[in-house]
Amino acid sequence: MKAKHNSSGSSIDSSPDSLRKRTEEETLNLKPPLESILGITGISLDIIDSNFNVVYVDSAWAQIYGNRAGRKCYEYFRGRSEICPNCGAKEALETKSPVVTERTLENERNTRFQATTIPFQNEKGEWFVAEVNVDITERKRTEQALRESEGKYRTLVESIPQKIFLKDRNSVYISCNSNYAEDLKMKAKEISGHTDYDFYPRDLAEKYIADDQRIAESGQTQRIEERYIQQGQERLVETFKTPVRDESGKLVGVLGIFHDITDRKQAESRLLEYKTAVEQSAEGIALADMDGHIRFVNEAWARMHGRSAEELTGRHLSVFHTQEQMESEVVPFNLRLVETGSNSGEMGHVRRDGGVFPTWMTTTVLKDTDQKPFGLLAIMRDITERKEMERGRRDREIAEARAEELSKSRRGLISAQESLRKEIAGQLHGTVQNRLILLGHELAALEA
Repeated sequence: MKAKHNSSGSSIDSSPDSLRKRTEEETLNLKPPLESILGITGISLDIIDSNFNVVYVDSAWAQIYGNRAGRKCYEYFRGRSEICPNCGAKEALETKSPVVTERTLENERNTRFQATTIPFQNEKGEWFVAEVNVDITERKRTEQALRESEGKYRTLVESIPQKIFLKDRNSVYISCNSNYAEDLKMKAKEISGHTDYDFYPRDLAEKYIADDQRIAESGQTQRIEERYIQQGQERLVETFKTPVRDESGKLVGVLGIFHDITDRKQAESRLLEYKTAVEQSAEGIALADMDGHIRFVNEAWARMHGRSAEELTGRHLSVFHTQEQMESEVVPFNLRLVETGSNSGEMGHVRRDGGVFPTWMTTTVLKDTDQKPFGLLAIMRDITERKEMERGRRDREIAEARAEELSKSRRGLISAQESLRKEIAGQLHGTVQNRLILLGHELAALEA
């Protein structure tokens, strides 16, 4: 391939080797943040140029497939000598649009991946594709299990409290569990063949169906907080929707699972209404879900730990404790909390700088109107000053006790000394008197 010239007249080497080298240099600066993101999310990424040369793979795949230099994607990943059938990279480069495919990689122990292939251009106008690969092996196994054990699945669906439905590709209901049908004052088998337009106001029906289509097109499970009409009353629900595919991988519908979170959201809202008072409190206050993930902390709580409230939101409560504290203090505290619904006691907390300070913790399990736990309210008081005062008082008491003991010892010693002195004086006095008597007798004898 010959060199091309840019508008300034300088030449650009567009040979495959040069193109690959320039691309590698451009992606080098992106590698550290990419590797960090991929490690956290568990997603694999590779980048391929327009000639199907592999110009980037993340470190995890590099360990499995080896050095990518000079290798085509179909040879690197699949051991093929030509482009794979239904190649997502080829389609994406031709259509200049994202393409979603599924594939099995033998070197990954036949792991099933969903690959989203996204075309893009660099500053020079050269085309590449980025393949974002998500492991869907477990999801495929689950779908297969659902298909092969419909009876067991039906028993499970009917036994759980959540409301479950299954729609086809056109958002027509295929089935649902009894909990969902009861809200519509129908039997589960009567739901089949209907759409949301038959049960809900038009604006809600349009939203539900639009969500179905978006999730079906994305191929990803999504969590949605949305309005819901339950026997004429408007409620708030948390819905998880996931696409469902047949044995060939073809999308056949959407599975939805949802539950009522109205009481929980109202309780959270009531708590947040007191945010001003909470923020002004000298005590640290935190609100977490039942898994221990922080939903809110006031400034006092954040300040005591040397962090910001924004930094702590979403983190787990274990961030405030060492592993030793978790085992010796936190676990016993939480066991008591689960048993009684509330617990108080001393507990060490760790600041950002690693320093540990003593606190008095009071934690309460929050419950909705049906007495179902939905969160944790923790109130913390820094008792460093109190502990120092207690230590000072104990030190004074010990010093006073030692002084009293020393005083008693001194008085005893003085008394012993006085007794000894008297005893010696008495002994000396008797001896002198006896000698004087003897001397008198001797003088009398001399005179005689």
